[in-house]
Amino acid sequence: MKYFYIFGGIFLGLIAVLVILSFTLFSLNSVSVEFETTSLVFDITDSEKDIVQTAALPEGACVFFMDKSEPTKRLEKAFPYLKVINIETVFPNKAIIHCAEREEVFSLQIENGKELILDESLKILKIQDAQISTQFNPIQLLDFQVLSSTTEVGEKITFGDDVDTAIKNFLPAMKLNNRTTAESKALIQSISYQSLPSINDFKDMPALVLKDFTNFFAKLSDACENLTFKISCYLEALSLLTAEQKESAYFYIYTNKDEKITAQLIKD
Repeated sequence: MKYFYIFGGIFLGLIAVLVILSFTLFSLNSVSVEFETTSLVFDITDSEKDIVQTAALPEGACVFFMDKSEPTKRLEKAFPYLKVINIETVFPNKAIIHCAEREEVFSLQIENGKELILDESLKILKIQDAQISTQFNPIQLLDFQVLSSTTEVGEKITFGDDVDTAIKNFLPAMKLNNRTTAESKALIQSISYQSLPSINDFKDMPALVLKDFTNFFAKLSDACENLTFKISCYLEALSLLTAEQKESAYFYIYTNKDEKITAQLIKD
């Protein structure tokens, strides 16, 4: 019984030490910000203070039990162009907010001559007067039905699960084909949506219709599947076309019955 009390006392003492350490040695006393991309919107020095203040990570709180989801939501709501990659705990008592700047990728015209500027995840970065299409402006989204109940800055819009997936995968697919955001915007003027039957089972699938600045377009069937390879097929086939072919035909990119991605040139 004596040993029981001794070991019990030692155990309780260790618990007490851990509790004290958690609120002293492991209490948060430093928060900093690191941008993982070159920022065009944010002045890094001036913005760091605002970001730390808005995150409102509780100074003095134990880093083991620090909530990171709510600070992330607050930041991305207050700063639409800010993407919080993660909030890193640096032991024993520091936190680093790792950020990137969201890019203007798409534009979507709405009522009253306005347009939404969206990033690749369909987050609304800003609302502005509708602009003419140029190779420097965001890619226009045409013929998409917005299902979101709100179109406020900082919120994400939705067109439906399959269509969202296809659009959200577009820029990553271009980047995997060695095209930067700027190069993608310089090539593609607009993207529209069509529902086309699959060549294999005739089930309607979301198709993306890409139109470039020469007015040549390509239909990418079943755009939720293998989009990176379909973009690769499109880019390769596009490089082989003559100006004359572009004037009188379009591409149909699809997965054939042998599971091979094919670009078929179809005359208008």
